[in-house]
Amino acid sequence: MKLQKINLMEAYLIETLRSKGITNQEILAKIEQGSVEGWKDLHEHFNFHELLKLNYDDLKPILTEGYKIKYITFNGMQNLIKLKFGKVKDNDYQLSEKGINNLNLSEEQANTLAQMISPNWVFNWDGGTGSLTHK
Repeated sequence: MKLQKINLMEAYLIETLRSKGITNQEILAKIEQGSVEGWKDLHEHFNFHELLKLNYDDLKPILTEGYKIKYITFNGMQNLIKLKFGKVKDNDYQLSEKGINNLNLSEEQANTLAQMISPNWVFNWDGGTGSLTHK
């Protein structure tokens, strides 16, 4: 399966909506209608109109099958882990100079993370904790 590639901001927008309890179906309906005004209060710094650049046919597999992020910065990875999995530094993982260590993940979360990260990261998982190294 070839996953669609999206940028980090598109991933933030999608995962912010999901973290607020908005379903894939609701996201798709709003995109199809071209109306995302109801989401403007969900995050004061995000412009959800950016998702309108993705048409319904492109967005549907992104939401249902997953996606790959084109490039993720060090801070971007921490933000994504928090948005997607609710994991926070010092509680769920530790930072090192080159990456993230002792990241507590379920098998499903580890599979999702491995699928979505950009090629500038290496992910290793040992069945309970993972590590991410920035290339």
